[in-house]
Amino acid sequence: MRVFLDVVRRGGFAAVARTSNVDPSSISRAIAALESELGARLFQRTTRKLTLTEAGESFLARVGPVVDELERAREEQVVRFLGERIDFEIPPTLLKRETRSTLAELVQRNRERGVPDEMMKEKEEELIRMAGGLAAHRLKTNFILHRIAEVEKIQVTRADLDERLRHQAMHQNVTPAKLREEIEKHDGMNGLVEQVLLSKTIDFLGSNATIEGAPATAVPEGAQEAK
Repeated sequence: MRVFLDVVRRGGFAAVARTSNVDPSSISRAIAALESELGARLFQRTTRKLTLTEAGESFLARVGPVVDELERAREEQVVRFLGERIDFEIPPTLLKRETRSTLAELVQRNRERGVPDEMMKEKEEELIRMAGGLAAHRLKTNFILHRIAEVEKIQVTRADLDERLRHQAMHQNVTPAKLREEIEKHDGMNGLVEQVLLSKTIDFLGSNATIEGAPATAVPEGAQEAK
């Protein structure tokens, strides 16, 4: 199932084989075995293109959300592990700025859910406390992950961005080209690179790292990379 999703996200057997350091034939055999088990062809293969069949589209709709949820749970577990074992002070100015941004996100999310402004005004102190906690967690997590990415020389490649665009486009039911155009129109490519970098770092930790703890460290006031 994971191999199937990797092929969809990366756009081909060869791309999955390269990132997994295996022979392309092993990816092809894995997909063939899955198709045999399901009794349906999942991909339409030509010399120039690989596309999902109707059965493939249906299978993707069923398993995609499940795997995404499992991946989110794993990411949350890694982040929680780091947060519980590594502690440091966040510069107040940085925390204040991130709290404002997080509070705006919470307000917008509640409006989208139909919560009236009057009710949010009544819960203002609670919302601010919640935003502060979320902001501190986000800054702390991002700073730790950025430091790990720097030490381990984890970088975002063009192929990584293309894969993320294909994945998001698949969920939004648009073409990757259309999604890229929309993101670039709103100057969002840097944010996408940031998402991919943090995701790759979490994947690295989940696959390779053994964390035994670290001494408390103060974050310098100018640590803008924490955002």
